[in-house]
Amino acid sequence: MSMKVVCKKIDVSLEKRILIGFIVSTDFIKNIIRIYNKDYFSSHSSRLIAKWCVEYYKKHESAPNKHIADIYLINKRKNTLEDEDIDFIDDLLSSLSDEWEQTESTFNPKQLIEQCVHFFNEKKLLSLHDKVNQYIEDKDFAAASDEMQNFKPLQISVNAEYINPFSDEDEVTKAFEENLETVFKLPGELGKLLNPHLYKGGLISFQAPEKSGKSFILQELVMRALRTRKKVAVFELGDMTKGDRIRRIGSYIAKLPFSREKIDDGFKKCRIPELIENDGEYTIKFNEVVLPILTAGEALRQGKKWIKRCGKDTFRVSIHPSDTTSMADIQEILEIWRDADNWVPEFIAIDYPDIAKVERSGLDIREAVNIRWKAMRRMSQEWDALVAAVTQANAASYGKRVQGRDNFSEDKRKHSHVTGTFTINQTPQERSQNIIRIGAVQVREGDINLNKHVAVVHCLDIGRPYMFSYPVDVTGFNDEEDN
Repeated sequence: MSMKVVCKKIDVSLEKRILIGFIVSTDFIKNIIRIYNKDYFSSHSSRLIAKWCVEYYKKHESAPNKHIADIYLINKRKNTLEDEDIDFIDDLLSSLSDEWEQTESTFNPKQLIEQCVHFFNEKKLLSLHDKVNQYIEDKDFAAASDEMQNFKPLQISVNAEYINPFSDEDEVTKAFEENLETVFKLPGELGKLLNPHLYKGGLISFQAPEKSGKSFILQELVMRALRTRKKVAVFELGDMTKGDRIRRIGSYIAKLPFSREKIDDGFKKCRIPELIENDGEYTIKFNEVVLPILTAGEALRQGKKWIKRCGKDTFRVSIHPSDTTSMADIQEILEIWRDADNWVPEFIAIDYPDIAKVERSGLDIREAVNIRWKAMRRMSQEWDALVAAVTQANAASYGKRVQGRDNFSEDKRKHSHVTGTFTINQTPQERSQNIIRIGAVQVREGDINLNKHVAVVHCLDIGRPYMFSYPVDVTGFNDEEDN
């Protein structure tokens, strides 16, 4: 029986990502090789690259990575490649070589494995479709029926993978290296407190009463991550409007005040703090300066500078009205960005999950909160990204100088899902001095001292939540608010 070939439209961008997986990821090849079939690729060039990678893996038990260039050059010198193969492979390797190290560090094999399984199954189904149609045309209905009954979709149970912590050298080495790798770092005493917890796969939260600077601190982390050219996604779930967020970011990058009200002379008086240290004692001195009000033109001019500093497409902010977006919606948005643009974040900031849309109707408040925080923890693991969120403290925190673990709102299981919980504290006197105090109340790894806080001096007049920091011993602080 003759079989006709039917050309189908394929997802070229996904096929290229799959080939990159073959090139850079040992984990990817190790899993995909179980269902790999060269006929699932659309072109001779793609089949050739996959073949080289599989052969390399079988010999060396690792992905070829940069050695793929050597393999390519050897075959090119042998004059065994067609012109279209050379053009395709040159293009693919050139796109990889520009940011090779970044591609390796941000690559998420688990996600691509799932995509690849779907991609291969689609190809297998298209092949089945063509065969069955041919049998039907030939009036061989029994063969068509057998073909359909014998079809089995490809499956890879990634969760069935296992390791031996005694002997798997690559996995043990990777575990120790990745735990030491922070996504970005903060300077000063605040860095000493937070840096050990700013790692990939972590979920940290900042707990504070309302209007205590939670969103500003979260934005500081965002801007610090961008300075190191990390891909950053911010999800604003209704506490601020699009305009609010744009103005705050503009003020930060321009170091200028903004005003909701039109000021005739276009200038504003600002108090710029200065930290003075004398034998371990810290005082704040304020210098009054007059600065021009931030304009849209200046914000855009400064934005261009930050693009040069951070990269062209490293920053995405997604703004949503309150109670319209769930954690599942955020997951879907991230998947769209990945599938459409191959854009995968390394840091995800969520402001703030307490007002996210409830996942399912009929849930009580506590269970809804628990589901949200479990979803964020899963997000940090699946995307291999640092996730940071802010959360509201309970009513009892308003009269406290020092919050504790018991100052959570709605559901204590928030603490169960995070890798670190930090409180933002402030007395009226500290507020007048542009100071907040940050302390750790719960971390998954390492020790914490509940009596050691970090004072953070800010200047919100110019959009800067973090100017200086210094250690504070809160031993003996009582729970009565200052007069």
